[in-house]
Parts: sequence; C-alpha cells; structure tokens
Amino acid sequence: MKEDNIVHHTCQVKAERAYRIVIKHLHHSVPLNNIKEELQKEGHMVRNIMNIKHKQTKDLSLFSVDLEPQANNKEIFNL
Repeated sequence: MKEDNIVHHTCQVKAERAYRIVIKHLHHSVPLNNIKEELQKEGHMVRNIMNIKHKQTKDLSLFSVDLEPQANNKEIFNL
C-alpha cells in the first residue's frame, strides 16, 4: 500500500495496546530507569517512559508511562 501511495489506516487490537498513565509530582531530574525499576517491583511491566516537556519551560514534573497489557494494570492507581 505504501509503494502504491494508497491511503490507509491500521488499528491495534485493544488487548495488545499499551495501558497509558501519567505520573505527576516527581521532579523532572528523576532517572527514567529508577521509575521503571520501582514499577517493576510492584509487578508492572513498563513498555516506555518519557518525561513530558513544555515548549517554553522545558521539563515538567510529569511522566508518561506505557505499561504492557496485564490484568493488574488498574492496580497502579493504588500506589
């Protein structure tokens, strides 16, 4: 489709989609590996973490975290 320039769209199965959360009130200098390790200790599998940035003020105290789909994902809100 790409070779023939055909406009297309793909969807991901809900069971395979990452469970996305935002962690706030952590200092922007906290290493991403530390956050990942602590979440793994609690039984969550981290797919991706990134610090959310603002155009003018640069770093914010917000982190976007993608978790692998698991039955315990909603338990993260109890931490």
